[in-house]
Amino acid sequence: MTPRFVTKCMFLAAILAGLGIAAGFLGSKWIYFDLFAHFRVHFGLMIVICVLALIFKCWRGFVLFGGICLIPVIIGLQSPLWRYVDGDRPLATSAQRSLSILSLNNFLINKNSRALENYLRRKQADVVVLVEFGASKKPMMRRLKKLYPHQKHCAGVEGCHIAILSKRSIVASGSHTVEPDMPPYVWVRFGPKLANLTLIGTHLIRPPFIKHQMSHVNGLSRFVRQFKGPMVVAGDFNLTPWAYLFKKFVRMSKLIAVTGRNPTWPVSLVNLAQFPIDHIFTTPGITASNISAGPRLGSDHLPIYGILTLPR
Repeated sequence: MTPRFVTKCMFLAAILAGLGIAAGFLGSKWIYFDLFAHFRVHFGLMIVICVLALIFKCWRGFVLFGGICLIPVIIGLQSPLWRYVDGDRPLATSAQRSLSILSLNNFLINKNSRALENYLRRKQADVVVLVEFGASKKPMMRRLKKLYPHQKHCAGVEGCHIAILSKRSIVASGSHTVEPDMPPYVWVRFGPKLANLTLIGTHLIRPPFIKHQMSHVNGLSRFVRQFKGPMVVAGDFNLTPWAYLFKKFVRMSKLIAVTGRNPTWPVSLVNLAQFPIDHIFTTPGITASNISAGPRLGSDHLPIYGILTLPR
């Protein structure tokens, strides 16, 4: 490679990355631009690498092409200790109004039920939200019945496949299969000891079905606003925090995202998740702590978990 060719590649990469970042801010103008928002961190790192390549002229080709190849590794290794060390600590809650929660897209074809079951037994979360949880996982729910005696699910129901497992008593519940203007969901309500908290587990359609995804955001937001009192919504949203549709859901639902920017997908081949698309949302007044991502469990997603404290 000649120095001129490398220089051209450097400027081209910087221009394309800049255009990608700019397009990601225009999702409200044309919804398909929102697809670029999911790659904002990748584009940003590409610009940084181009600047470094410009500085290190003698090593320009090595810095440029080597750095671009390392972008997925840099992103995927953001929090290795969370996934390999802290991931097995029990989620202990001592306060009466505290609730530990764990959410995972189990991946419908994931056959490694024992890994998930063992992890749930070690983690000891108060409530668990599982999406893409098919009929083949029903025996696992029966085995977990002693640990999680309160269960509501649509596992095995076409267009739903969601389960909520709870140590705390459930006083009301419901479920709904996917529709063009509504994602599938399972909801439960807890009693006065948890301030009549409502918990919703859901799974929005993925890109590139962006208009369908927008309909799901609108429908879920309307559904959420029907409930009164404290609320938690958890699951696979297939949206990163910097996407227009993510911000639209926060604005319309009046909920707060508490899971931050922990990458959770994809980890099918290697544990280098690139995109934070699994989230937990809460109503204002609920405080979150110990929010993190867990280890690989045979799924293409990592679990997310944390402790929520309800207002008195």
